[in-house]
Amino acid sequence: MPKQVVDAMGKQREEIKNVKRIYFENMYNQLSAIEKYELEILDIYEEQYKNSIRKAPGTKKDENGNIVETLVAPTGDDEIDVINVALLDTVENFFNAERDSVRNDIQKRKEEIRKAEQNFENIELINSAVNEYLESLVRLKESRDKLAISIRNKLGTIISIPTSVSNIPDPSTIEDIIKNLKMK
Repeated sequence: MPKQVVDAMGKQREEIKNVKRIYFENMYNQLSAIEKYELEILDIYEEQYKNSIRKAPGTKKDENGNIVETLVAPTGDDEIDVINVALLDTVENFFNAERDSVRNDIQKRKEEIRKAEQNFENIELINSAVNEYLESLVRLKESRDKLAISIRNKLGTIISIPTSVSNIPDPSTIEDIIKNLKMK
């Protein structure tokens, strides 16, 4: 197993970590911004609707010419203008339900993002396991090479065995070498 593959796996592990961190941080920030803006829009619409149903106390002449108290166009002064309490409750309940709907939607999206984040963690675990396996193969190869060198050196001190392919003896001489080893 080439060392470059092991090094590449290590770099890939770091890249996955960086991508995961940046991606999910951005996703959560975007969800927070969406929630903030949607709630702000609901606040604006609620205020606009309340202003549209707001009235001011006033007077007008009825068909007999008598002056009667009535509600007229709002003055814009919250101290003077009024809203029907039943209607106000209905409006506030509607917009509160819409706010809850926005929060629930954002919560569901966060759950989906958490699931995707879990998938990234699974990818990291698989990558880590493969990386450990590859590292163990490199260690095994290095150990095997050291063992082969050690055995060659030990055998070289006992008898002369060629260590290159160009010096391989004739098979008939190998039998003589083996016989000589058995006699000693």
